[in-house]
Amino acid sequence: MRLNHGIQILTVEVQILVDESLRLVHETQILVHDIQILVDEYLRLVHETQILVHDIQILVHESLRLVHETQILVHETLILVHESLRLNHGIQILKGEVQRLAHN
Repeated sequence: MRLNHGIQILTVEVQILVDESLRLVHETQILVHDIQILVDEYLRLVHETQILVHDIQILVHESLRLVHETQILVHETLILVHESLRLNHGIQILKGEVQRLAHN
């Protein structure tokens, strides 16, 4: 009788352990699923970051191109200013010559 009672107690304890193991397996599956969701979200964010970095690289390249074009325009403007001053100086010389010839 005592052996039978002991077997019943062990059977109940084994069933409790099996139930607890199944509960832990279920919780582990839930955690694994949650981790998969987090990894997927992380990979999505990494992909979006890569896209943003690429867009920034394009903007930087375009900005550098615009800076270069601006430098060219400034250089050409300085050349035009220099030429204008040279022409103005030539006109002043011609005016002086015309006035000198007019007085002779």
